[in-house]
Amino acid sequence: MKLGMEGAIARIRGVVGTRPSVSIRRGDKIVPLLVERKKITM
Repeated sequence: MKLGMEGAIARIRGVVGTRPSVSIRRGDKIVPLLVERKKITM
């Protein structure tokens, strides 16, 4: 499934501090990542 940038951002957004699992395809491999949501400030 291809989400594109906007689709990926929409799926990743959520409550700060929660830890979604994200899978990234690199060539023929799928690499699972566990990331923590954080507030972005500028």
